[in-house]
Amino acid sequence: MRPYRQEDFEACLALFDSNTPSFFAPEERAAFERFLLKGSGRYFVLEEEGRVVACGGVALAPDAYPACSGGVPLPPDSSGLTWGMVAQNLHRRGLGTQLLQARLGWLRAHAPHVREVRLSTSQFTAPYYARQGFRPLNVTPDGFAPGIDAVEMRLEWLTPGLNGEGQSGQP
Repeated sequence: MRPYRQEDFEACLALFDSNTPSFFAPEERAAFERFLLKGSGRYFVLEEEGRVVACGGVALAPDAYPACSGGVPLPPDSSGLTWGMVAQNLHRRGLGTQLLQARLGWLRAHAPHVREVRLSTSQFTAPYYARQGFRPLNVTPDGFAPGIDAVEMRLEWLTPGLNGEGQSGQP
């Protein structure tokens, strides 16, 4: 995982497009473009053989929780995951888990005060995040677009650790 650079803009848009309309609604693209153009220093890409195959970021308080969550302010001990995606033709190869674990690792290294991680996802990817220890908080039918619900989820960390170590709700 490396930090996003402006030259990754088109590659990240291509990742978004590859997941539309299965995982993102076409009308969400403009919000993702605005997000990328802000040049967040906490957005990352995964490369495979020199090409961007996944992207995703983190938000820390006092940042607003991602725009897809209505811009809700994050509590001081919270973080949010932002705009995570893998090229659709590369799903089920472990890249999403690699991206998630890298972002959680970044939080452990750079924001040790964080005790919970929030995200807003669809009903299509919520089961994946549930397997990673995230618990649903709220479901808004058609919250992203018609047919795409917004599922708010949270992962609590009781003590520091990576790869599930020290996370509540983990086996």
